This record gives sequence, structure tokens and C-alpha cells, in this order.
Amino acid sequence: MDFYDLVLLTEIRFENPANPNWYVQQILGEDHLLGDALERRGLRVKRVDWARKDFDWSSSRMAMFRTTWNYFNRFAEFTEWLERVERQTQLLNAPELIRWNIDKHYLRDLEQSGIHIVPTRFVEIGEEITLGNLRAESGWDYAVLKPAVSGAARHTYRLHPDNFSEHEEVFRQLLASEAMLYQPFQENIAREGEKSLMVMGGQYTHAVLKKAKTGDFRVQDDFGGTVQPYQPTAEEIAFAERVFAVCDPMPLYGRVDFVTDNEGHLAWWSWRSSNRSCGFATTRPPPRCWPTSYWAFFDQSQTAVPFEVKASRRAPVSPNRRRSASISPLVSLESKWVYTSQALSPSTGPSSSTGDLSRKCNGRGCQRV
Repeated sequence: MDFYDLVLLTEIRFENPANPNWYVQQILGEDHLLGDALERRGLRVKRVDWARKDFDWSSSRMAMFRTTWNYFNRFAEFTEWLERVERQTQLLNAPELIRWNIDKHYLRDLEQSGIHIVPTRFVEIGEEITLGNLRAESGWDYAVLKPAVSGAARHTYRLHPDNFSEHEEVFRQLLASEAMLYQPFQENIAREGEKSLMVMGGQYTHAVLKKAKTGDFRVQDDFGGTVQPYQPTAEEIAFAERVFAVCDPMPLYGRVDFVTDNEGHLAWWSWRSSNRSCGFATTRPPPRCWPTSYWAFFDQSQTAVPFEVKASRRAPVSPNRRRSASISPLVSLESKWVYTSQALSPSTGPSSSTGDLSRKCNGRGCQRV
């Protein structure tokens, strides 16, 4: 049996495609950048479809969620897989975080923790209500309807006074088997786009702006949306980092999607702890992204710990896995470091980066330098 330090989790469409289109090529390119960088550090890396029946998950020390984008179409199977595999390897992000994050009811928890979210009416499975009732109850004549467990704009509909009635039947069918979200449409989605900030180890690293094509509201490139580099404001960075700070456990990595709401405030729109963390545009070099020399994650006390990845080092998995986001099986811990991360470019390879990814770290955590 072959053994691996890290498995990059993907799905069947992206594992070994015969004739990849531009969209799949983008996914493959990003995963290869990450895999190659880790292999240069001496790690043994493999990409695997999460649903593969013939893969022994105990053969890998860790598995990192990247492009498992069919989970919402195979939700029961994915849930069973998650429960089984978490006993065989260490999952990044933590399995309890993945479970929480894949159901948009997490918005309630964030709101209770003081995070401003887009107003949301949760409609539970089997609730006897129509879209007309929801419109009258909320006063939202222009709204968005989406499932609580979804992705890639699956069954996401923009509603306005002229089309409520034509969506009643699909709403009734969906509500028979899954919970739904009803939210006021945010005008700035069409005007400004959706801002996505990547956060790693609790610290902002880079951002992109996703914009829908003219006449649409869906920013995904599947529907003609575009992605471009974005320089967030200090307020936006603080907002994204605050979102991560209220999560328990804090994610090792993730993406915060938010908009300026109809009242002019930053509002949480969605987030992903199970996606690839870097939003690369297909026609541009990727932004400085995944740190490949020194990373900072969190130990059992949720304290940031800088470390260097070493393939030869083996340490026990944390006994407190539910509370810990430790990556201890692969690391050599030090008490103090000033570290500089590397960034990858398809043309130049590794390059030194001393911007947002530079941190001065000690026992109390990490700060930018």
C-alpha cells in the first residue's frame, strides 16, 4: 500500500478528466500548484475523489478539502463518508466545522455572535407556506430563494413581483425534502459584485471580486461571472477576520463572501471552509496565495503556532481532536519565528513574499510585520 502525507480532496469530475474544459483546467492548475509546492517541501501528496470506494483513507496522515463540489447532490452519502473517514485520518478543516458550514443555518450562529448578516427567513422542511405568504410576511418584494444545503447557485432564484407565482411549484417541491432560505435581494450584488476574502490561520491573505455578467445576479463563472483581484479596505479585512474569530474551532483556512447590503453595511453573504481557498482568475497569474515555506495554524488552546512542514517528522494526533485544529502529525514546532511565506506563479515558480503573509510569531500568536 502507498502512504501519503496529504490527500487533496476533489470529486469524480475533476480527479482524472479525459478532456478537461477551461473550467476543469483551472481547477487542475490550482491543485497542481499546491501539490507541487508541497512535494518540493518533501511531502507525499495525492489528489483523490472523496467518494472513491477503493481508497484506504488510513493510508494518508491528512486530507484537505479542496473541490468536493458534488457534496450537495450526494448529501446523505457525503455525511456518511465524513463520519467514517474522520476516524481514519485527520481532516482539514475539522469535520465538525465542515458539518456546520455546509448547512446555511450557520448564519443564525454567526448573527448570535454579533456578525451582521443579510436578513434571512429560514423555511424548514415541510413547513406549510407559499412564496406569496413569505412575501407578505417579510415585505421583501425583491428576494432570493436558495436551499440551505447548496452550492454553485443550485436552485437559486431571483424573485420579483412578476415571477413569484411561476416559482411556487418548484418551491413546494424543494420544501418537501430540504430547508430553504428566503432573503431580500441585495442590489449591490448586481452593481458592485461579491467580495471574497481568503483567510488562513485567522489572518487575511488576499481577496478577489466576483461580478455577474450583465443581466444576471449569479457571480459564479459557471454562469458567465468574472473574477478579478481586489484590494479590500481595512474595514473589510477586519470584518473577515472577525468572522473567523467567532468560529469554534477556528478554521485553518476559508473564504468569506460578503456584500454591502441595501442599508450600506457590510453583510455576511456566505463562507466556505471546504473549498479551495484561492480564487484564481483563468487569464491572470494567481495572487500570492498558499504559504509553502512556513504556515501558522492553531494548537489545542487555539493559539497560533508557526511551524515548518517536515515530511520526516511524525508526532501523535492531538487527543482533543474536537477542539483542536492542530496539524501536529507533520510539523516541527518552534517557540519563535519571523517567517516569510512563498508564493507560486505559473511562470516563475516559487518567489519570496513579505507582504500580508509575513508574520512575527510568539507564544501569544502571530502578527503582521
